[in-house]
Amino acid sequence: MNENPWDEFIKTIVVTVIAAFIMFLIGMAGLAVAGCGAIKPIPPAPPAPSDAGTVDDCAAACANLARMECPGWQGSPGTDEMFGTEDDVSCEVVCRTIVGGDPTATLHQRCTADSKSCDDVERCFDADF
Repeated sequence: MNENPWDEFIKTIVVTVIAAFIMFLIGMAGLAVAGCGAIKPIPPAPPAPSDAGTVDDCAAACANLARMECPGWQGSPGTDEMFGTEDDVSCEVVCRTIVGGDPTATLHQRCTADSKSCDDVERCFDADF
């Protein structure tokens, strides 16, 4: 019988495309399985550098700011919704709330406590802790 010569060619193309698709699926499955073990947990945030001080340094920092009358020693006067109060919030309360709530946060409280002038305090915030 006379078979069309293109029939054999078309069958070969179809089989090749199907085989390529199957190989593609096997490859994608292999990548998915191999990638599952590569997921690494997010590391915890690093603690604030020790030079910055701790929440326990807030009182000394605020006392030093008040003694030198540097800006910020007043804390947060007036209504303060952030700290949940309707009255004045002291510098120490602001410091303890920010630093105590986030171990990576710093107000450079140790440097501020050790400062000899308001310019020194400004340099604390310019420093790369």
